[in-house]
Amino acid sequence: MGGPDNQDLMEVIRVIDARVIILWLHITAAMTWIGGMIFVTFILIPALNKIGGPSLVARFRPLVWAAIGIIALTGLLNLHFLGVGRATLASWWGLVFAIKMLLVAGLLFIFIMAPRRLEDHCATTDGGVALPVNLRRVFLLHLVAIALGLGAVLAGLIL
Repeated sequence: MGGPDNQDLMEVIRVIDARVIILWLHITAAMTWIGGMIFVTFILIPALNKIGGPSLVARFRPLVWAAIGIIALTGLLNLHFLGVGRATLASWWGLVFAIKMLLVAGLLFIFIMAPRRLEDHCATTDGGVALPVNLRRVFLLHLVAIALGLGAVLAGLIL
């Protein structure tokens, strides 16, 4: 008599465990991405004005691309676990979700464009050493990215 109930309970625990792990991965990857932007904006870009070298930023990019991939995969799994369907997407939840996706799209655009802007702002000497130049535009671009990222996190909390 207690067998099926125990099996059902174990299945619920297994699903809850998977949800918690996927949500944890999603949040950790988002923290890595946004935390990285904060580091680049407030620590690295000012340091580049003194020492130069876009290669420092390039060394961090593979970690960020991995975080973006984890965010995409775990985001889809979270939608699956939530049972999101057409009715849900047509509600206020869907509106907030659409806003979140627009913020993330803007963030991705900036993430893809920022290295080009950084390279545009770094000159190279004959010896191949990058010289610091005015990085104000890159800094402002990163500030916008941070705002978009924090907005996406806020939208995620609302959901």
